[in-house]
Amino acid sequence: MRTFNLVILFLLFFFYSFSNTAKGGNENTILKVDLSQNVLTEEQTLPKGNYELKIFSNFNCNEYIITSSFKITNQVNEPLDTSLLNQTSNDSKDISIKKSCIYSGTKKFEIKKRTVAELVITAKKITDGTTKVYTRKYESIISNKWITSIGISAISLLNSDTYKTQVTEDGIKIVRDGSQTILQPIPMLQFSYINLEKDVCLGYMGGIGIDIDELSVFAGGTFYVGHNLFLSAGLAFHQQLRLENQYTENDIVSAEISAADLNEKYYRINPFVSLTFRMDKNIFKNDN
Repeated sequence: MRTFNLVILFLLFFFYSFSNTAKGGNENTILKVDLSQNVLTEEQTLPKGNYELKIFSNFNCNEYIITSSFKITNQVNEPLDTSLLNQTSNDSKDISIKKSCIYSGTKKFEIKKRTVAELVITAKKITDGTTKVYTRKYESIISNKWITSIGISAISLLNSDTYKTQVTEDGIKIVRDGSQTILQPIPMLQFSYINLEKDVCLGYMGGIGIDIDELSVFAGGTFYVGHNLFLSAGLAFHQQLRLENQYTENDIVSAEISAADLNEKYYRINPFVSLTFRMDKNIFKNDN
């Protein structure tokens, strides 16, 4: 059984190493900021990664003064790189060429854990001083979360001997009953702390046995796939049987003793493995 547990731990380590070597690239994700929509405030949550803001809108250079700033929580960056580009356009009703200004800009940034990035663009009208402030806020998504799953655990009973009385030539003797349980299956409710930004990874887990006859408590590590399927291993604190303290093996007693009186329940720690599934959503889809 010890060998079996070592094999399980090896498999967990192997899959963890594989998941870390199978990461994708670091291309920038484009975020468009269109000021012509006249939306003053927008907020968005984003997974960790690299992003590039694309900002565009038309402003009359003779009417507005445009300023902008960009900052990330705990780190104030340089002002957003912007440019005012002259563009000519023909109007069919007027032969003369009209000039207009296009306000545009780009900014590359990275969303990390607990990051808040904020873009502020101010358009101030020269004639009367009226101002419009456009704010775009980007926050990192919650990267870790507790997930509930349900399934079956198998506890390896390291001290699984139980006893019975047996009539022998020497009298009624206390002997091992020969039907010791090596693996004890128990339905399980599991709580796993996982990284939402990884589809395949290791996490922490705890759980309780939901057998109505006894209470079992589990703690250990879990290997998860798609935030929905969990293969776990660790230690379980649970109830099992042993010989009553007043008796010893091979004792001669005056009468037969029932198994319930001969064996007592006690709590101990044993290793376990489990397989559980998240039941509130499709197990083949993650949270992202």
